[in-house]
Amino acid sequence: MQSEQNPIEALLKTQYRAFAARDAEAMRGIYAEDADWTNAFGRSLSGRDAIVAYLGELFADPNFSDGDTLPVRHNHSLKLIGRQDDGSWKIVSEMYMDARQETTHVSDG
Repeated sequence: MQSEQNPIEALLKTQYRAFAARDAEAMRGIYAEDADWTNAFGRSLSGRDAIVAYLGELFADPNFSDGDTLPVRHNHSLKLIGRQDDGSWKIVSEMYMDARQETTHVSDG
């Protein structure tokens, strides 16, 4: 099992580092060619090229960052990672959602 975890861990670390560096091109290798992606605002994209292009625009937007640090945002992401025909692991689907503090259901029992 350990040999299966290392490539996935490397994939996630690559994504983390590329996002922190605001380097969309560095993320090209982590998404499957036909990946789908949805952000917390409901924007959905299909395909690695569209995802990388959008992230490049986002990272270049001065409203996204002040240039030195990324704004703090509390969200969650759900990733579906799949083995590709060449044996590599890629993100095939990713969805971001805002973290909420309010309670949506309280059990009576």
